Amino acid sequence: MNEEHLPTPQEPPQVPRGKLWTALLVPPLLTGGLNLAIAALGSVGALGSSGADNAIGLSMCLLPVGLLVIIICLIPFLACLRVRYRGSSVVLSGFGYFIGQVVICFAIWFGTCVAAYTGTKF
Repeated sequence: MNEEHLPTPQEPPQVPRGKLWTALLVPPLLTGGLNLAIAALGSVGALGSSGADNAIGLSMCLLPVGLLVIIICLIPFLACLRVRYRGSSVVLSGFGYFIGQVVICFAIWFGTCVAAYTGTKF
């Protein structure tokens, strides 16, 4: 019997889960944490005499900061995926990451605004 030795296939490389979870969790945690911190500083008067008004203004400035953090975290997210995936699947995952993070961060921002500024009188 003539047996040919076929090369055994190698396992595909694993996506580094720690870096992946970090890239996924940083934008929502930063958005929620900063918004609650701004609301807490505004409620104790640390932002001036009209602390609530200043806090709401600072919360509005948090949206572009959150967008910047999402764009910065997109780079390590794509680097994690490129270990295993190539081509159009990485591009589509990048678009999905960006749109998903924008939706999640906006929902967290809106929820923390509602929770923090519900009793605020203007």
